[in-house]
Order: sequence, then C-alpha cells, then structure tokens
Amino acid sequence: MKNAERYGRTTRRASFLWVAVLLAACGGPADQPSAEVAAVVLPEGAVPLEYDGHIRFEATVGDSVPARLLFDTGAAGLYLDSLWQERSGIGAETRTETWMAAGAGTQPVRCGVLFDEITFRMDTIVHTSRMTPLLDFRGMLGRGSDGIFGLQYMAGYCVEFDLKEGWMRAVSPDTLRQAGFVRYPLEEENGRLYLPVRVRAAGREVEGRFLLDTGSPGTLSMTGAGWGAVSCRPDAVLYRTISGGVGGSAASLCLRADSVWFCGSEFAGVPVDVSLNRTGALSRTDMAGIVGNGLLERFSFAIDFGAPALWVRPRAEAGKPFDFVTPGFSAIDRTDIMDGWLVTGLFDGHAPQGMQPGDIIVSCDGVRMVDSAAADTLWKAPGRHELGIVRGGVSSVCTAHTKEIL
Repeated sequence: MKNAERYGRTTRRASFLWVAVLLAACGGPADQPSAEVAAVVLPEGAVPLEYDGHIRFEATVGDSVPARLLFDTGAAGLYLDSLWQERSGIGAETRTETWMAAGAGTQPVRCGVLFDEITFRMDTIVHTSRMTPLLDFRGMLGRGSDGIFGLQYMAGYCVEFDLKEGWMRAVSPDTLRQAGFVRYPLEEENGRLYLPVRVRAAGREVEGRFLLDTGSPGTLSMTGAGWGAVSCRPDAVLYRTISGGVGGSAASLCLRADSVWFCGSEFAGVPVDVSLNRTGALSRTDMAGIVGNGLLERFSFAIDFGAPALWVRPRAEAGKPFDFVTPGFSAIDRTDIMDGWLVTGLFDGHAPQGMQPGDIIVSCDGVRMVDSAAADTLWKAPGRHELGIVRGGVSSVCTAHTKEIL
C-alpha cells in the first residue's frame, strides 16, 4: 500500500536469487493470436504485468495457490492479505497476532505475521519470504489485491517497466542510455527511494524530496507540512476516506497544481492531494510527499535499484491533459464477501446525496455488481447514474453525477 509500515527483511541472498531468475527469464516466441484476442509480444526476458493504477502480477503462493500481488517500492518484503491467507491456509501453523502496523492512515492497527518459509512465483520468478506480515489489503484495495511485494527483491539490479504494454524486465543502464532514456539520481534512506520534485500550487512554490511509491495510483500526494494555504483555496475539494491505507481513515484536499517539475519535464494542471492527517506517514515533515503511478505512467521508465537512479523517457502522450472525473465517491470491489462494492470515501459537495462510507453499491443503472466483470466502469462513465445501495440490510437508491470536479 501507499505507505504501509514495513516489517523485517528477507535475506539479501534470496533477493539476488530472485533477480537472477528475472535476468535469466526468456519470453521466447509468442503464441499465435486467437481470432478473439490479439497476443501481446513481450520483449525477450520480460515478465507480464497488469496495470490499472496499480502494478499487479499473477502469482502462485506455496505450491499452487493463485494470488494477485502488487509491486510497491514503498515496501520491503512480502505482505499478504489476511483474508486471503485465512482462506488459503498458507502458513496457518505459524501465524501470530503480535504486530502493530502504521501507515498512511491515522491509527496503528494490529496485524498477524507468518513465521514460515513462504514461496511465491510470478512467471519464472521465484522467491521465499521467511517472515510475512498479514494486513487487510482487500479492505484497502478490493478483492483483486492478495498482497504486495517490495523493492528489496530487486536489490542491485536495473529493471524496466512498461505500464502501457504490460511487462517488466531486467535491463542494463547502457541499453537504456542508447534507447534515449535520461538518468536521474535517487536518494536511498532506510530502504526507501526519494527524488526531488518542484510544485507550484496554492500561491506558493515548493521543492522537496518525494517518496517514489509504485504502490500509489495517484500523481502526487503531498504532506501537510508547508501547504496550509490550500485550505483557503476555493477550488480545493475535501476528500474523506475510511480506507486511506494501513491505519484506516484519512482526509485530504484535492486541487490542481499550476505546475509540477518532475524528471526534466514540466506538467500543468496536475491533480494533487494535500494530506490533512496529523498522524501517520503523510504527516511526516522529512519529506514533501509521494510520487505515484499517475506521473510515472507518462513515461517509459526503469529503476536502477543498485545505483540508485530513475531512468525516464517521456511517452508520446506525456503532455496530454490530466483529468479528474469522478462520481463523487470512491469504492472497492468486495464481491468476494458481499453483493457489491464498498463505498470507502466521499468528495465533499460532489458525493451522491445520502451516501455514506460503508454503504454497499449493489447495482448501477439496473446492472447488478455481481453480474458485471467491470462494474466500476459503469459509474465512471460521465453523466447521471442510479445506484442501488444497501446499508444495514436496508435498500435504497441514490443518484450520482460523474463529471470533472477540479
């Protein structure tokens, strides 16, 4: 997750073994595309990924249990969803309940830990975790999130990510240089990677160090330190959530920055959020904020975890306008345990009248959530939508207006 507090480390030797397999992986000739689906030809040595704001990999844990794991540079080792672990039975004999976790939310939470060797595989990549914390990732991100793995598995290597085409691969800095990538140094501190970003917003300009966080789907999330003036900005929108990361609830102001300078590029009108939390990771004063995938996706990029450095090459669409179209709420897919999507947060002044965090969206425009493979795309479409809501077993209907709000 965006800034979950991290626990323990798997061995450095295991990290090198993991990346050695990555380096040896060979995609080979692609299968012929079927009549229905055109095959994506991966570069040699590439491992497939899915990108939906988060970087996800299809994996197996243990001998054969399927899982979807997110890659998070804000994390160190392997972390599994507690419900997924309970249902799978992986590591049940060694589970303890003695750990406290803190992160982007405002309150520390108790979590379990598996003290057992847990092997996970993604394509040809194999790794073993010897201490695996258990957190409620599905409660933060929805049913498609069975766990995360962190940057220590990349230790000492340079890895290229193509979020548009859906792959990652190990690559040499010389290859990146020849392909037109530009190198920007990163600062490493306590197992985290930071880089400078300059932001002009709310009548002021600030340059500071930002955490590089592939666990965040946003553009920039800024700490509250030094940004108090945004509370007076009339176009800022208040957002409150019960699912702000490890630690639960969070609040922020959403607005557009006049300019963001990031890795040699200037972006105008970038939607950013400024944390109002007084506790948790986004209350820190030693960093200016977090760089998320919403900015990284504008580039082809690679992270040299050994140097450390970020290599970037702007994509053709890097300069397209940033939108902020929303129905006025956020929700996560919990059809694994209920009949719909759980409302997790509301945008003040734009949320459907009567909606509350914790409501369950069971239908949109007459389509039941459990019957739609892409249920959230229904209410993301601009326009008016009728939502079927269940709260405490009582059904009701509310109206959402999906539009640009910033």
